Amino acid sequence: MSWLRAGRRHLFTLPRKQVIVTGSGAHLASFTAAIQKRVSALCDADAFVGIPLADNQREPSGSTGASAVAALPGSPFPAPVEMQITLGLDKGGDPGTVKIVATIINQAHRNSPFNTILVAICPCQDDKYELLAAMLETHLPQVDALLWDGVLVRGVH
Repeated sequence: MSWLRAGRRHLFTLPRKQVIVTGSGAHLASFTAAIQKRVSALCDADAFVGIPLADNQREPSGSTGASAVAALPGSPFPAPVEMQITLGLDKGGDPGTVKIVATIINQAHRNSPFNTILVAICPCQDDKYELLAAMLETHLPQVDALLWDGVLVRGVH
């Protein structure tokens, strides 16, 4: 049993599990690591839904108007894919808190609670802009990093 406890301690030291507590609430230290882990799991399970990058005419690049890439499981995408991630707020459940959640659009059943990533839990009695801005401020550098660097999808940025 000691090896199980040691393994559990190791799992909670991984970047996708580390939590920091600030004046605005409890936040994942790196929600980008959690996103990368989820994308990798989707790719490993051949469940990542690839959407080709759109060109200036807003049509899928390198295709005849299809909205998704058809490929054999495990094969690379024929064109760069668009990664879509949403970051939102949820006041469901405890009325004294707000949850920041992230969802990867490139998956089936993306709105299922099982397919969302809990990014932060923050105390919140009132929906005031200043409080919401303080909650999201912790994650803005990571949002910028995701926009600039993206994540690996089957080994490709």
